[in-house]
Amino acid sequence: MAHALAARRTQAVVVRCTTIEMAATGADSLYPVSNHRCHPVRLSCSPVAERCGVALENSASPRVAWPCAMQSAGVSADWNCQHESSSPRPRLGLLRERFAMVVVFLACMVGCSRERPSGGLAAISAGRTHTCAVSSIGQAVCWGNNQSGQIGAASFIERNSKTVLVPSLVENLLDDVLSISTGWQHSCAIRAGDGAYCWGYNLRGVLGDGTTASRRGVTRVIGLPPGIVAVSAGEYHTCVLTESGGVVCWGRNSSGAVGDGTTDDRILPTPVIGLSSGIVAISAGNGFNSAVKSSGEVLCWGSNQWGCLGDGTMPIRPVPGPVVGLRSPMLAVSSGSTNVCALDSDNGVVCWGGHRERSAGVGTDTDRHAPRGVGGLESGVAQVSVGSAHACAVTRQGAALCWGHNKYGQLGDGTTTDRDVPTQVGGLEPNVVSISAGAHHTCAIRASGAALCWGSNGIGRFGDGHGRLGDGSTTDRLVPTPVVGYP
Repeated sequence: MAHALAARRTQAVVVRCTTIEMAATGADSLYPVSNHRCHPVRLSCSPVAERCGVALENSASPRVAWPCAMQSAGVSADWNCQHESSSPRPRLGLLRERFAMVVVFLACMVGCSRERPSGGLAAISAGRTHTCAVSSIGQAVCWGNNQSGQIGAASFIERNSKTVLVPSLVENLLDDVLSISTGWQHSCAIRAGDGAYCWGYNLRGVLGDGTTASRRGVTRVIGLPPGIVAVSAGEYHTCVLTESGGVVCWGRNSSGAVGDGTTDDRILPTPVIGLSSGIVAISAGNGFNSAVKSSGEVLCWGSNQWGCLGDGTMPIRPVPGPVVGLRSPMLAVSSGSTNVCALDSDNGVVCWGGHRERSAGVGTDTDRHAPRGVGGLESGVAQVSVGSAHACAVTRQGAALCWGHNKYGQLGDGTTTDRDVPTQVGGLEPNVVSISAGAHHTCAIRASGAALCWGSNGIGRFGDGHGRLGDGSTTDRLVPTPVVGYP
């Protein structure tokens, strides 16, 4: 930055702590040092900040109390600086003032942010080792493992941290977010009228920005058609749904998950063959996808290693094809790592694919290449979600049930015992409106907008997975635990 020591006209300089920006009017001076004396014209602190105290002096050396900078939920201070003399100050004074500005800058970096998460949660997505959600006022928030930048935090400190233990606002996604989805090491969201954004690990072009460069901040997906209404992030590929019912995908395509009839990776959005319209729901899984047509027919494409395409075969399918054996129209679908579950027109759950971890709720460890109903969930279900090795459902009465692998407590029944059939999640009142099964954890939202998570929360086998439950710790939880900021 440059500043004018000999400027002779009155000039106003504004320093905004919360955005860590400096601006000037009337001159080229950008910060209040040397021959500028400053006094605070506005100070706004959160209740937390007011309790811990903020000190500002009418001198050229403003100071911010460190406890406040460390603890506040938002501090904003403006200084109105009037030029007094063209003669430079003694060197000691200049150094003192510059040091003061560094202190203010660092205090802001540590303790201030432009905005904090607010409102309850409206939607949630549990990924492999991180979690993202959309608030009731349209903000995107994420927490958990940030090794690859998949949190996308607006805060400089959190954006560059390997772990974020509590919900953090996502950069540039502070309003109008319609949909959010977590993949293996990336995240994507849709803003109303503004297309899709992705961030995190960019293996094989999964972020859709025309590169393979990973991003710790959000990046716009390039080349999408207008009217994007939903997004689903798979392991290392991503798909979106348009308002006209079309499907577009990109990313790793070695198993045909992009659906363009090839196995060539795509770093830009590519239309799925045969799905230009008529689709009402999509779900991306581990190298494959599922989609529901307006007629209730389910189509799948991509990897078929565990029979997850539901057509009775094993080879990959690089274009969509129908699931065989569905006896009634489907309303919704969820793709996991090795299997798929769908909600039928009777509000019952049917599943197919890999059952080695009993995540399809059929009481066996044998793969099923054709759909089969889940015992105890023949009707009355409002939502179903499939993770890596477990699945969960929410009933129309607001109860939550999970089944499958339970090594980390991801079923939420207070044990680590695997379950062949749906089992009630403990400690949840019957007011759950949404649930999401991740790799080894699960999260749910209550009608009030409160969020709870359970399951794996610590350091995984490869040193990742910190804090995906959002409770401020790295402790595994066998029962639902409130997410900080959304109790």
